[in-house]
Amino acid sequence: MEKIRRLESSESINDIIKISEINNSTFDHFIPLFVRQALASSGEVFVSEEGGSLRGLYIYDPIEETGTCFTNSTSTAKNFYSLGLGAEFFSEIKFKEGAKIEKINYLNISSYENSLSIKNPVEILNSSKIYDIIKFLKKAYHKVNEKWVAVAMETGEKCFCCKVDNHIVGMGWISPFMNLARLHSLYVEPEYRYISIGKDLLISRLYYAAHSGINKVISEIPEQSIYSQRIATGQGFRNDGFIYNYLRTESDNNRA
Repeated sequence: MEKIRRLESSESINDIIKISEINNSTFDHFIPLFVRQALASSGEVFVSEEGGSLRGLYIYDPIEETGTCFTNSTSTAKNFYSLGLGAEFFSEIKFKEGAKIEKINYLNISSYENSLSIKNPVEILNSSKIYDIIKFLKKAYHKVNEKWVAVAMETGEKCFCCKVDNHIVGMGWISPFMNLARLHSLYVEPEYRYISIGKDLLISRLYYAAHSGINKVISEIPEQSIYSQRIATGQGFRNDGFIYNYLRTESDNNRA
């Protein structure tokens, strides 16, 4: 019988590496990084086991009320969902209707030949700008795990931004991990969209990856974000799968 237990911060990361080896997820390479960041920023990590074998992993952020499961089993994904945690549940497995879809895109960076040709100045913010970063993230996403920002920087993530009159108007992150990188959390303030800020943040991060020994870059883009999809495709990205975002309803929580 499949059982779910919470992973304590004192436990070995080796179990997590084993999960990444059997999961066949696009994000397998990043799972150890995700777990380290979660445990260091008040997140919760759950593992599913059956007969001594690991079936999957679920990472939950109680501050942002979002969770992501990593498994190749539909039943395991459903079991994690039944924990009833948070408002949003992400999974690469489609196990019920009504999910928002994000396309997982990839780019073999070795074939990326573009020069750093951008219209807007882009800079990489360091830890001395954490207050400004958190302020912008709260404006963009409302619920933000402030501890994660410091942990992300400590674990090698880079925060790129565009400013207007010394005010951050666009931001995007890159998570380099060994020879791969993940682009995430791109946001541009509505009044500054369609003037190439999003594109410039993308190109700048790709340029950084290409000059940092990265072989492949992945990024998730909501299916309805046609403009962002078009820009990514123009830079050479190709679709590599989907991730499903299940928005939990009050009735879901009552059944859990």
